[in-house]
Amino acid sequence: MDSIEKTSELPTVHNNDVSDNPSFESPNFESRKARIELARGLTNLEKPFAAMSVGIPGSGKSRIVAELAKLIGQDENGNGVTIVNPDSIREEMTGDAADQSKNSEVWAETYRRMGEMLKGGVSVIVDATFVDKRGRKTFIENCKNNGAVSIAAVVVETDLDIAKKRNSERHRKVPEYVLDNMYERLKNNPVSKAEGINLVSTLSNNVFDPELQ
Repeated sequence: MDSIEKTSELPTVHNNDVSDNPSFESPNFESRKARIELARGLTNLEKPFAAMSVGIPGSGKSRIVAELAKLIGQDENGNGVTIVNPDSIREEMTGDAADQSKNSEVWAETYRRMGEMLKGGVSVIVDATFVDKRGRKTFIENCKNNGAVSIAAVVVETDLDIAKKRNSERHRKVPEYVLDNMYERLKNNPVSKAEGINLVSTLSNNVFDPELQ
């Protein structure tokens, strides 16, 4: 995934599309229906909005975020949703998405790009883990300082064993002890509207879905 992905030319899924869409013939109908409902919820937020994905590596959050951006489509001004991905920026800067040596610079650039979009009236989703409140607080402060009218959190829940299995099948693997640590941090720091978030939506991604690994 590129560090910034624009989706302005992708179609919006409307209210009557759920039952007619051929993709809902899969066993994961309810899961897909939930993602459409979330896309509608994001669409109804005051704009520009800023959303963060929340979940451990292997939860499938990046694929879900990409699908949400497609479902949201264009707003009344012809703007789509921009996805900003710190891992892709890390790869740009270091040549390796797993290299943490320039983490401060990566996040500074992440928030610079996010701010550029928000100031231009374009809604943004930052595709990262955000497993603790401190990171979410920094995100929210940056959003508000750059003109975000609404803040959302897309929480993707996955059993740790399933996340580890998915991780083991990836080209770029996260060490298991890191997954354990992040799982516990998120468990001990659940997302709440009290953090200053307008919309908190939780999706489960425990069912095998080859499109959302």
